[in-house]
Amino acid sequence: MTDVSKTSKESGKEDWKPFTSSDYRDVAQKLVHFSAKGVNSNASACGIRLDSGAGLRLPYVSVRCLMTRGRTIDTDYTKNTGNTATVVKQIHKLASGEHDQDTREAQSHLAAIAHALSTGYQEGTDSVSPRLRQLLLPRGVDYVAISPLPSGGLSREINRRVQAHLEALKNAEQSEREPEVRSGFPRWSLSRLGIGGANPQNVGALVRDMQTALLFDAPKENPEIRAAYAIHYKGIRLGLPRQSMAAWRDWREKAKAENGGRIPTDMAHRDAECALIKAIGRAVLNQGAKALRRLGERRDDLPGTGLLSDQLQDGVIRGLIDPAERGKDWPRQFGARVARAIGAYSFGEKEGVIALDGGSLDTIARWIEEEAR
Repeated sequence: MTDVSKTSKESGKEDWKPFTSSDYRDVAQKLVHFSAKGVNSNASACGIRLDSGAGLRLPYVSVRCLMTRGRTIDTDYTKNTGNTATVVKQIHKLASGEHDQDTREAQSHLAAIAHALSTGYQEGTDSVSPRLRQLLLPRGVDYVAISPLPSGGLSREINRRVQAHLEALKNAEQSEREPEVRSGFPRWSLSRLGIGGANPQNVGALVRDMQTALLFDAPKENPEIRAAYAIHYKGIRLGLPRQSMAAWRDWREKAKAENGGRIPTDMAHRDAECALIKAIGRAVLNQGAKALRRLGERRDDLPGTGLLSDQLQDGVIRGLIDPAERGKDWPRQFGARVARAIGAYSFGEKEGVIALDGGSLDTIARWIEEEAR
């Protein structure tokens, strides 16, 4: 005869506590995506829940970025009072379908929960607990204080992906696939974090998901991405090519040596000097084209929608890099900028700069302008 008094624990099933849709709604209204308890279980209750429209379309693993991809990130409690832990546990089971409750009743509960979680919510954010950390991040000429808070729901989502990856790796290793096929499933290292102390449940229902951590090598700097970011925000320096500048200087010295210390003003000499100056202009324009290619190669790594940041206010440099930024007056402005740079160019302590009067600079500016059109 079967012993009907056998407990749920002995039968391998957990008790399902009967709660109403109102019970689930009341608890769900105070659930959060980010909780201070994950930093310090003794910190004052503090947490933030994002509303359904807070998604952010960027290529990162974060709560907001996953929300734009249609992922529902599990929420957690900030205070475990009364039946809160049990209700939240059952909310997660209802959301995942891991229950054997009446379908109609479950759908009623899920509707109440979804309605409660659709809006934003924050708790305990009026002040910062001394048990939390703060980071000062630059914003313009000032700083903004940030208190990083972990997300148990994001940890759970990452763990799901990790487990799926490990399962695929296991299947690949057991298969008869070629080694290069199995190499498509790299082996990841995992570690365990002691979050929560002796009673992890005080941190939250998702604390055990937060205890699993992926181990990686420290990120290595990518000089190409760093250079692209520098161009995006600061542009490039308008540098004059030393070789072309030296060729122009040598031509001037030779012309003066052959003509009694003066450069002739006949058409042949003017055309020769014009060609040398335009070669300098072309070299500067090529610098901009090179910067544009570098930005194009790293377009997916750049923030925002434009190749150049709005922080870059120099119109001449913007146009030098991106021809789409060139207005009607840009060639003239570019010619004047390069002419000033040529007039101030130093060939070293012994040679110094080439003394040019205003008329000469105007002529050089006009030649550069012609090259830029």
